[in-house]
Amino acid sequence: IWEARVALSTLPTLLGIAVWGMAGDKNAVASTVAESAWFRANGDGVILVETDDIVNEQNSIATGTTVTAGQYKIYKIDFTTIADVKFFIDGVRVAAATTFNMSNVAALKLQPYFHNAKASGAGLGVLDVDYLRIWQKRS
Repeated sequence: IWEARVALSTLPTLLGIAVWGMAGDKNAVASTVAESAWFRANGDGVILVETDDIVNEQNSIATGTTVTAGQYKIYKIDFTTIADVKFFIDGVRVAAATTFNMSNVAALKLQPYFHNAKASGAGLGVLDVDYLRIWQKRS
């Protein structure tokens, strides 16, 4: 289970995006990361969720949550069932109508990931992380 308290003190605009969650190897812009499960924000403050395990991909799924600049929220990703990953914002499950299948990630090898960038031009936001917690059931 991945959990973080995050705020966008400046919302990304124009070509800027912010993502936070778990990701595989990264060597370029966020949209080219092959394996990921994360929250995403563009300049309008609308929070989306996305997953990709190379085979199963869900892009820009609405959460029904819109944030304002500086507003902290607690974001949680529950990988307990990797064929049905669940997302939560402030303890409320979001995007529940979508199945997020991450079963093609070998041994679910992912790393914590916070990314705030832009392809070019202006529009970079500011992503503040208050805390990050990651835990799992011990065998």
